Amino acid sequence: MRECQGAMKRTLLFLLLALTTTLQAAAPVRRLVVGFAPRDTFDFNLVAGFDRGRGWRDADTIMGMVGTRQYTICTLTGNLGTVEGSQPRVRGENGVQGRLTRKLYRDAVLLNGDVPDLSPVKETDSQDPAAHRAVADFLASKGVQAKEPTLSQNLRVDLDGDGQAEYLVAATQRDPYGPDKKPDEYSLLAIIKAGQVTPLFFQSQKVQPDLPWEDQQVLLVANLDGQDGPEIVSRYEYYEGGGVVIMGQVRGAWKDVARTDWGL
Repeated sequence: MRECQGAMKRTLLFLLLALTTTLQAAAPVRRLVVGFAPRDTFDFNLVAGFDRGRGWRDADTIMGMVGTRQYTICTLTGNLGTVEGSQPRVRGENGVQGRLTRKLYRDAVLLNGDVPDLSPVKETDSQDPAAHRAVADFLASKGVQAKEPTLSQNLRVDLDGDGQAEYLVAATQRDPYGPDKKPDEYSLLAIIKAGQVTPLFFQSQKVQPDLPWEDQQVLLVANLDGQDGPEIVSRYEYYEGGGVVIMGQVRGAWKDVARTDWGL
């Protein structure tokens, strides 16, 4: 009888342990991209959030996910510590904003939640001939003549996990003070692998009537959602505003998974 009771207790204990493990595994892991400071300022803009139970969510729908006022500061070169801030709040056309206890320099991303795995990024020479040749060939295929493209960023980072670093480049040619609709102005964010260009964003008067972005910059490459490969966080600006885009791989193709815009 005692042996039977002991076996039942062991079985119940095993079931309880299994149930606890299952509930812990099912609990949503929140990884929040909180935002960044678009200027040297105490203010920051909330960008988007990721909840393992709900996926990526836009800035104006994740207020309830912001459960702490301490944010991790991240850049392309790594984690730079933490900073205290206020609870973000909705502020009209400028989206969701918060205040920091100390000034934050431009283009640092604020994360609230699990610290992500940052991808090692190497900033390389913007005059790299291989990157220039690939970008020039891509632009020519779109009808844009740019023998010497203007690369604002030329990064090397392994985005597909094969152990080989790809080029991640930003190239922009835009005169914000000149006449509008110049045919050879362009804005490009792209991955280059073995000379082949995969555009993440491309805009030109040759392709569509909208003006190209005047400036864009990769802010962070990191596995923000804890799934598959890394995401790319980039900032952009145009005449009356700007924003941040988070791009990730969806069924093998790079897509925008979250973004926010605001007036500057």
